Amino acid sequence: MKIKSMLCISLLAASAGMMLPMTQAQAQAVVGIRIAPPAPRMERIPPQARGYAWSPGYWNYSGHRYVWVPGRSIRVKHGYRNYAAPVWRQDRHGNWVRQEGGWRR
Repeated sequence: MKIKSMLCISLLAASAGMMLPMTQAQAQAVVGIRIAPPAPRMERIPPQARGYAWSPGYWNYSGHRYVWVPGRSIRVKHGYRNYAAPVWRQDRHGNWVRQEGGWRR
């Protein structure tokens, strides 16, 4: 009987620990790159279907070189005015940092 009681208490304590709210770890790494990105490529923008906008292409850094990400049609978000493309900016230390694009109000 004593073993059953101990087992019940142990299981109850373990299950209580599992019910604690889980938090997500949120880490944002900012990587500074010493080499400037190439100039944006010229893209032919196709006519957009109703409810779609053009998201221009941009250079992404893959860890050892820049890789072109082509532009694409994206669905317009209700309540937002325009889409800002990702841009590269030089920080105060001379590193190049990409600022994410997205919908702006």
